[in-house]
Amino acid sequence: MRTQFPGLLSGALIAAVLGLLIVPSPAIAQNIPPLPNLPNGTIVYLIDETVLAQDSTVPIDLPNLLQQTLGAQISTSWEQVVSLNQQNSIDALIIDETAIEMVDQQWVSGAYRQGVVIAGLDIPIEQFSNLVGNDGLTRDGFASELYPGRFFIITTYVIQADYPEDAAAVMDAQRNNCGGRPASGIRGSVVAAAARSAGSLDTQDDFNVFAHVIADHLEDVETVRQDFARGTHLQPIQPSQNIQK
Repeated sequence: MRTQFPGLLSGALIAAVLGLLIVPSPAIAQNIPPLPNLPNGTIVYLIDETVLAQDSTVPIDLPNLLQQTLGAQISTSWEQVVSLNQQNSIDALIIDETAIEMVDQQWVSGAYRQGVVIAGLDIPIEQFSNLVGNDGLTRDGFASELYPGRFFIITTYVIQADYPEDAAAVMDAQRNNCGGRPASGIRGSVVAAAARSAGSLDTQDDFNVFAHVIADHLEDVETVRQDFARGTHLQPIQPSQNIQK
């Protein structure tokens, strides 16, 4: 069962197959338990080498926490990201704003539409939405508030379809109208779901929330894929059970 944090609702769904992702506002996030286990999946953190070499203990040592808590592999070049992906497909890519200039936007947007979890640290929502190729992320003012310090944005898009043409049609509809109008001409079964999360990243509690949400995104992507493969996505969806902290 996932942990539901009190505070701001920032999950957005295309289909009711992902759990709602809840992240707390800075004023509420207190005594958040650490992630108990490493999440399943390959996680890569891209950061500028110069920044990585500096003392990063203020306010929190993000590279070290990402390695210890999420098992993230640290990369200081885009070539390293590509190499790591060739060795073992990346399931989540965390991009620091210091590394934004080295990113291959076409690769990131393609990975996003294949179910890779994409996270941005200190990247404004407009720039982040362009990075993943989904202008719909900015709808209803999501993540438009000014954070006093460091912050994160996380997004996931996963689609499973009987026919590749159906998947392409749904993706086009999502890209062109942010999911406001359904795709037409669908022949088979399709499950498409998206989620987005945002929050501060200044304290240990903030990081614990970030780690939980990354793990939830990864888990939900795998759940969608497994449910589609088993055909259980055709069954009525039961409300998820959550633990209040």
